[in-house]
Order: sequence, then C-alpha cells, then structure tokens
Amino acid sequence: GLEISVHVRDVGDLRGPAGAWAGGTELGSWIEGFTLFPSGGLRAEEVLCQAVHADGSLSAAVPGGVFSGTTGRGRPLAGFIVRLADAAALSWQCWYSARFADGTELGPLGAGARCQAPSLAALTAMRIVVSRMGAR
Repeated sequence: GLEISVHVRDVGDLRGPAGAWAGGTELGSWIEGFTLFPSGGLRAEEVLCQAVHADGSLSAAVPGGVFSGTTGRGRPLAGFIVRLADAAALSWQCWYSARFADGTELGPLGAGARCQAPSLAALTAMRIVVSRMGAR
C-alpha cells in the first residue's frame, strides 16, 4: 500500500516499490526529503508524514503525495514520522526502519514513532511498510 520517493543529496530523486529500502548508498549521500504515495485502497489523506530536520525540529505534517523535507539546500533530514489517520489506523498497519550516517539502524518502529538517531545523524535510507491488518 505505499511507494516512496526520496531526494538524495548529489543523486536526485529515487523512487522505490512498496516495502523496499530507499536512499543513497554512496558515502556522504543523505536524504533531504521524501514523498509517500499510498495505493491499494489507502488514500493520500490517510497517511501523514513529518520530517525531522537536522536541528531536531519537525516539519509540518503533510498527507501522502506531498513532499516533506528540503531539497537543493544541502541539508540532511535527521529522521521522520509516519502516522495513519482516521479509519485507516483501524484497518491498516504501518512499520518503518531507517539507517543513518553514524551507523545507527532503527526499526521496525510502529506508526507515530519518531525515527531518528540519538546523535541526530543524517538519514541515509528508509523503509516503510504499510499493509492491511492481518495481511502478511
């Protein structure tokens, strides 16, 4: 139910299939922003995401299909949050994981959890899995 597009420093936009890792593999590359694309019956307004900026502050929550983060400013994200809104939270489940420039790996974390390294290291890769309750 969810594809992701990430904007990676010095690489550009990379789009990945549902449930796959998305991000840079080159040393020094980090994610500057991302867009989530709901599918399979999950509506854009039912998925809310926020970027964690390098200073630890949060961006405004935006629905699926809307870019979250910065691009062209050379500023990495330090993490993210994904929530399911309304009735979607009753019929869908969401888990996510992340990798950071300092070697930290987190996840899977449940919907609504703040996914960031304690050091606020740059986010280098992210994976988000959304599925209907009871699906495998």
